[in-house]
Amino acid sequence: AFSAASALTEHAAALREAEAAEKAAEKALEAKGRREQREREEAAAAREREQAARRREAERAADEARRAADAAALEEQRRAIAAEAEAKLAAERAAAEETLRAREAERRAAEEAQLAEQRAAAAARKAAQAEAERREKEAADRRAEEEKARRRAKAAEATAAKKEAKAKNNKAKKAPSAFALEEERRAKAAAELRAQEERAAQLAAEQEAARRAEREAAELAGAAERAALREDAELAE
Repeated sequence: AFSAASALTEHAAALREAEAAEKAAEKALEAKGRREQREREEAAAAREREQAARRREAERAADEARRAADAAALEEQRRAIAAEAEAKLAAERAAAEETLRAREAERRAAEEAQLAEQRAAAAARKAAQAEAERREKEAADRRAEEEKARRRAKAAEATAAKKEAKAKNNKAKKAPSAFALEEERRAKAAAELRAQEERAAQLAAEQEAARRAEREAAELAGAAERAALREDAELAE
């Protein structure tokens, strides 16, 4: 009986140990399950963190790319605006320079035209002065010739009067012969012919001088007009 009781006690102890071992195994299994669950959760959390980090990195890279693209677009826009402004300024400068050149050309043309007019006016004044001096000289020459002609006429008249008086005296002394009368008539006719020739020569000289003066004045006027036309043509070119 003692042995049976002892066996039962041992069996009960063994059962208790087995139960305790089973419970310990269950606890160990549960602990292992919990540990594995924690590990899975930690791995999932790590993967989630890694994915989140990758997403953040991708977002950061995308943001940087967008910022870089925006900066590049702004820089390109700035360069385009600067290039447009520079082109506009260059066009304005070119237009201003062209305007200045045109004004300078107009000023030079006006100065040259004014100088041409002044030269033409000076030439005309010089020609008019020369013509006036020439006419004055011709008038003085004509007056001198007329004075000479008058003096010659007076001398001829005085000579004729002397001859007539002498002839009258001689006639009073004696009757003139036919030869003397003929000689006197011939002398008078010759004196009259010379006077007529002198008057005709003087008139022809005056007419020739007047025609020469007209020709010279016309030539001077034509030369001045041709010079003005040449200067106008040169200015037009």
